[in-house]
Amino acid sequence: DEVPQKSLVMSCFQSPKKAKRKVVNNGPKGKVGMSASEVSSPGQELPAIQMLVLNYNRMLEENIEKFKETFFRAVKLNGLEVVKILSQLVMRKNIPLGSEIMREPESSASVLHVALLYNHFDIIEYLVNLRDPDLIMAVYTTEEYKNQSTLHVAVANGNIRIVEMILKSLQPKDRRFLMNSIADGTYFQKQHPSGQLCLTAAAWSGNGDMLCLLAKYGVNFKERNLKGNTVLHGIILSMHDSHDLEMHQQMIDKIFEAVGIWAKHCKYKATIEGHVQLEQKEKQI
Repeated sequence: DEVPQKSLVMSCFQSPKKAKRKVVNNGPKGKVGMSASEVSSPGQELPAIQMLVLNYNRMLEENIEKFKETFFRAVKLNGLEVVKILSQLVMRKNIPLGSEIMREPESSASVLHVALLYNHFDIIEYLVNLRDPDLIMAVYTTEEYKNQSTLHVAVANGNIRIVEMILKSLQPKDRRFLMNSIADGTYFQKQHPSGQLCLTAAAWSGNGDMLCLLAKYGVNFKERNLKGNTVLHGIILSMHDSHDLEMHQQMIDKIFEAVGIWAKHCKYKATIEGHVQLEQKEKQI
């Protein structure tokens, strides 16, 4: 059920009762009071809660730990309007949203990581459309989930629309890096090796369409995980313990199809259409 805006803002502002945190005054210096026009996005009307907005700004100045707690709470509660306000306040202080100072202390997650984990599409769309490459390229830094990117999370969730939104927002170099990066935290080494690569995460979830989307944007099908296996190696190895061989065969066929899509986007020396198609087929094989 939708929560009325005022009550949602209040719930984000009021932190859950817990042991008192030490006040940290390491936030950037700046003015405390801000007008409504300074914290609202162009063309958007600020809700009639200006006093709370000013309190949020004061919190950012005087107790950044409490501010972060409020920010992440808003994301988890799917409070889009609150997230917009808090994001604008942070950016007006020239604090990158993907920086270490704005990470969730316990997990090292960024606000975009958390939005993706909760699959809150509107918040994800807003954050991605800020076009902040540092936020989109941010990875976990804790030992358990080290180097898990926003794209790893999005692919594992299987939402093609979100994955394409993330890929479209990046420059080609950053896009390729993100698609081919390896999550090497202890969780991926010991409990979930299929999550190390975006390709293997897509294959593990049985999402052939996701494989084709990654192929369209140039993912490297030769990329190997920490044990030296490609996505195709992983599927074949997993057949040993599976009773659903038909599903594995379908996934192998989907990978071959996806590699064909990738081959079409490669550059070739041939100029005659028939010769180009032949080179594409050879590259696919």
